[in-house]
Amino acid sequence: MSRDAELVSVEAQIRAAIRDCVNRTSRKPWRLGGIEGYQQLSAIGKYLLAQIQQVPVTEYKIQRRRLALSEAPRQQKHRLHHDPVSAIQSLVHQHQEILSVLESQALSYQLDS
Repeated sequence: MSRDAELVSVEAQIRAAIRDCVNRTSRKPWRLGGIEGYQQLSAIGKYLLAQIQQVPVTEYKIQRRRLALSEAPRQQKHRLHHDPVSAIQSLVHQHQEILSVLESQALSYQLDS
């Protein structure tokens, strides 16, 4: 089983456990109470902690970076919609940084030639 499939499976199991815990017919939805509800949530928390601790830090950072890169376009659209002035200022600043890096690389290339 690939790592992604394994993570999806674990996530589905956790969602099912939380859904079972919250949506019992003997309780109102979203109302957790009593020692049994606490024990169920505590068991879910311990399980999640154990799963998180098994993931190597480098793999976590790689996956986190991939997620950030995949979310960047959506976040940019959100920023442009909700705060266009600062979003455009940020884009201009990023563009200026890229230009300065490219100019310094071009200068160092000319000096090397």
